[in-house]
Amino acid sequence: MYLCICNAVSEDRVIEAIESGCSSFNEISKATGLCAECGQCASKARKECERLLCQYGEHLQSPSQFSAA
Repeated sequence: MYLCICNAVSEDRVIEAIESGCSSFNEISKATGLCAECGQCASKARKECERLLCQYGEHLQSPSQFSAA
């Protein structure tokens, strides 16, 4: 599914950005071009990014929980 038609940013591209280390909507937007043109998608795209960050961003926090003492 496309979250931003103007820049052809798909949900898969957002997931890739999250898995590459993006941890906020602003970081995702800068990395992918999401909402960089007309802004029509901003509200829905932000909500979707928040959902995807919760779903796919969890692994970014996990390794620190297991760091050696």
